[in-house]
Amino acid sequence: MLSPSPAALVAPYTEPLYAALTFSGMLALAIDGHSSLKARAALVGLATAAFAASTAVRPTGILNAGYLIWTLVVEPWLHGRRQSVEVRRLARLLAHATPDNHLLTMAPDHRSLPAQVASRLLLAAALTAAVAAPFIYAQVGFYRQFCLDRVNPGVTPPAWCAGRLPLLYTHVQRTYWYAVPANLIWTSPLCLSKLTGTL
Repeated sequence: MLSPSPAALVAPYTEPLYAALTFSGMLALAIDGHSSLKARAALVGLATAAFAASTAVRPTGILNAGYLIWTLVVEPWLHGRRQSVEVRRLARLLAHATPDNHLLTMAPDHRSLPAQVASRLLLAAALTAAVAAPFIYAQVGFYRQFCLDRVNPGVTPPAWCAGRLPLLYTHVQRTYWYAVPANLIWTSPLCLSKLTGTL
C-alpha cells in the first residue's frame, strides 16, 4: 500500500514513535488484573514511563495521563472496596513504603472513604506529574531561552513571554496552526465550505 504522504517516508516524523509509546502504555494498563500485585505495579510503572516518553516525543502525550487516572481512580471507584485495597497496596509498592514487601498479606483497608479517595488521587497526581514532566521541562527551557537569556539586549522578547501562562507550545499552535478552539471550527476551509454550501 502506498503512503498518502511521501514526506513521511523520507523525513523523520514523530507520529509512529508517539503511537508506539502510547499503545505500549495502554497495553500495559490493559493486561489482565489477575496478575500479582508486584506485576501490576510494574505494569503501571511501565505505562507511566511509556506515557512520559510519548510526551517527550509529542506534547499531546500529556493527555495519556487520563489512562492512568482512569486505572487508578475511576476504575477502582466503579469496582468498589476490593479495588480500593489493591490500589492502596499498589501505591505503597510504587512508593517503596511497604515493610519487607509483604504486599499480599496486608490487612484490608479500613480507612474512611475520603482517605481512600485521597490516596488514589495522590498516586494518580504523582504519576500524572511524571507524564507531564517532559512537557514542563521543555516549556521551561524555551521560556529561559527566548524570554530570559536574551543574547541581544536591545531586542524585545516575543509577545508570548508576557502571557499569563507563557507557553511556546500555545504560541506556536495559535500563530502557525491556527489552533485556537474557536478557530478550529470557524477557520477550517472544509467546515466553511460545508456551512456555505460550496466545495
